[in-house]
Amino acid sequence: MATQIAAVSSGLVFYVSSKVYHRKPSVLALLNGLIAGMAGVTPASGYVDVTGAFVIGVVLGMTFWAAVFLKRVLRIDDALDVSIVHGLTGVIGSLAIGFLATSDINPDSADGLFYGGDASFVGWQLLAVLLAGAWSSAWTFIILYVVNRWVWNVRVRLDDERTGLDVVYHGEFAYHNLRLK
Repeated sequence: MATQIAAVSSGLVFYVSSKVYHRKPSVLALLNGLIAGMAGVTPASGYVDVTGAFVIGVVLGMTFWAAVFLKRVLRIDDALDVSIVHGLTGVIGSLAIGFLATSDINPDSADGLFYGGDASFVGWQLLAVLLAGAWSSAWTFIILYVVNRWVWNVRVRLDDERTGLDVVYHGEFAYHNLRLK
């Protein structure tokens, strides 16, 4: 239930935000919002009730929209918004456990801050997120170093990137003969 509620509330927030900003509805915006809601509530789904899932979904929808907007302003290259949809929303969902967990849903868990729990629960969740990020970053660096050193060069040439990697590596255009400038 938590997954469905968070996905729908996140999707609706993202859809409405997109409609207000672009002045037309976007099915793609709705789908991205739904995915953000599902990805973000996953860490918390066994700990939050329906109200908590709804709150997480709304926060995820607003955060996801702000991050996509900021990504475009800063011209960050993340074509499918993967780092936002899975990374940022996962962090928010993990931190939400410290605020919205309830022992009514999971008797083996402590109550979150909003349900009368201790603020240290939020601190432990933050520590877990930081440790998971450090662990993932370290292993990503090690794997990229090994691949770059002994398998193939990970970095592409600037000329190939300007031409388009789809053309250079596959001999075809990925986006219906549209060239990136």
